[in-house]
Amino acid sequence: MAKTTKRAAKPAKAERPPAGRIDLETLHRKLADPRTSEASLRKYFKIDETRSGPFTPQLELNPATVKIPPTPDGAARGDMAIASANWWCRMRRTSLFNARMAEGYKGPIIVSEGDSWFQYPILLNDVIDHLIAKGYAIRSLDAAGDTLENMIRSGEYLDGLRQTGASVFLFSAGGNDVLGGGNLASVVRDFDPALNPAQHILPAFQTLLDQAIAGYDQILRNVEALPGDILTICHGYDKPLPNKGKWLGLPLEKRGIKDREFQRQIVGVMIDRFNAALARLAGGFANVRCLDLRGVVGPKPKRWHDELHPTDRAYGAVADRFDATIRAAHPRAFAAKPAPGVRPSLAVKGEERPVAPRGVKKPAVAKKRRGLSLHVGLNEIDPGHYGS
Repeated sequence: MAKTTKRAAKPAKAERPPAGRIDLETLHRKLADPRTSEASLRKYFKIDETRSGPFTPQLELNPATVKIPPTPDGAARGDMAIASANWWCRMRRTSLFNARMAEGYKGPIIVSEGDSWFQYPILLNDVIDHLIAKGYAIRSLDAAGDTLENMIRSGEYLDGLRQTGASVFLFSAGGNDVLGGGNLASVVRDFDPALNPAQHILPAFQTLLDQAIAGYDQILRNVEALPGDILTICHGYDKPLPNKGKWLGLPLEKRGIKDREFQRQIVGVMIDRFNAALARLAGGFANVRCLDLRGVVGPKPKRWHDELHPTDRAYGAVADRFDATIRAAHPRAFAAKPAPGVRPSLAVKGEERPVAPRGVKKPAVAKKRRGLSLHVGLNEIDPGHYGS
């Protein structure tokens, strides 16, 4: 009888992620590599619908492209990857700003403070992404979901303006505040066929709007009080398109408002009122420009990534409005037309941006506040009393 020999069992091979998926260690290495592009990371993340707020997109790992071990340790490392991604977005912009300044950038230095229209992590090229791609040096302090109250409390934008000596401040806020912070149904009445869209908006909305404008006023005054001549550029939002989303469409359906066009008109009235109030406020400051973005994204659903955020291409159109306003304020920086294929230079002549000697503070620039006055019971007014 032939003797059979028992072969030793081969050691089990380490499990490999399925094709097209990477493990968490590889993802961490990508996040740690400064050469990693934001576009290359998109496929590894998606929006966490449960944790996200209306202007607060939260990321989660995409299980179709990332292997997440079904263990508590795997979950913890997954959360770490998400935190690293949010940190990576901000640090990437800081690194780009520092590198651009180190390369001898002489264009208008910019500080930005804003919500998810200025910082939509990884999944979209937002306004600031597009402006950075145009060659600007932008110290970005933006954070998705940031509220006016938090911006005022932290004062980070003031520190950024002081530290960089920026001549331009880009500001985006108020959408989350005005649209109810995820509780839109609280400022809209139940559907009544006898009422028009504007009549469905409760007085509570005006309270939210007044609070938002008061927050804007405080921030604009704080920037105005800084030394130097800082141009502030803010904006109202375009009119979003409610769908079956939980921030606009579903809250309105809870009120019995189910017609999509009627929903769009109600939200449109809110955005109109916000734009009008913000324009009135900005008109009282000599060095503030308020951009009316209504119609820039437009009414076509394909221009909207979701109920509240434009697509990459539409964000680019919004960024073009900011670009044009910055160029108008710094015409010499863009006077020379570059040769074909050459990136436009943002250099400006030295006399445009004088630098104070070391140890000497820049002189404060007197800022003239524009305003209106109403006179009752007077027959004559001396214009000279008010100055020019």
